[in-house]
Amino acid sequence: MDLNALIEQAYDLEPLPASAARLAGLVADPESTLASITEVIRLDPSLTARVLRAANSARSAVRNPITTAHDAVIRLGRGTILSITVGGAARKHLQRAIPAYGLGENVLWRHSVSAALAAESMGPFCKASIPPEAFAAALLHDIGKLVLGRFLDAQTLLLLEQAQAEGHLNPLQAESELLEVNHAELGGLIAQKWELPETIVQGITYHHRPEAGQAMICDVVCISNELAIATGLANMPSPLIHEDHTPSFARLGLAPQDQARICEIIKTRFAEVLERFGA
Repeated sequence: MDLNALIEQAYDLEPLPASAARLAGLVADPESTLASITEVIRLDPSLTARVLRAANSARSAVRNPITTAHDAVIRLGRGTILSITVGGAARKHLQRAIPAYGLGENVLWRHSVSAALAAESMGPFCKASIPPEAFAAALLHDIGKLVLGRFLDAQTLLLLEQAQAEGHLNPLQAESELLEVNHAELGGLIAQKWELPETIVQGITYHHRPEAGQAMICDVVCISNELAIATGLANMPSPLIHEDHTPSFARLGLAPQDQARICEIIKTRFAEVLERFGA
């Protein structure tokens, strides 16, 4: 496999709108102001419409309708604003089929939304503080599969399957050993090219290896992926070798009995969030 061509394809993936990258940077910056976030939204008419629609949804609405971007940001909060922005922009990428990974149309999108909802829903159950940009990182955690999947021919897929079945490797280890790069690393390159904050890049790059990422967001995205699979909302193919992410659960302070409760919350909110994204 031509590693340089693979990386070039990652860099050539159509970027997110400038407003999405700018807003992601502001949300990740604890010193950014409400005024600066509002200004980015106001200058993007389609984003303004989505934000106002979300602020006036059945879940979020107050007695008096929200009519300005400023009031919508106050009502929804930074994390939700970022989720609307990145979710809407990334939708067309994530809805594509990826036959090499056994994913039909919308399967990756449904899984990504489920993971993002997990990141958003686990906060009250965790002892650790969940960063507001975790939703975006969880939503984009598998974006690298879009690029890597283009390079996986029948022979390569067979070798990857053999590496897992005979070499007892998990999917990420098989990719790294045979291809010299894995989908998480490619996803990180894409996020970097899109000029997303370093925390989001880290969360994507190390979502299968959170210990290597050495940042809380890596644990959050890792567990978000696990919980999304557990909900069964996307019918993701099950790997032959499962990864043990018990240390991530421990670092987040997430108790085993809370996992089922979070999955139920994800399921309840799934249809609502798909509607918010227009899916």
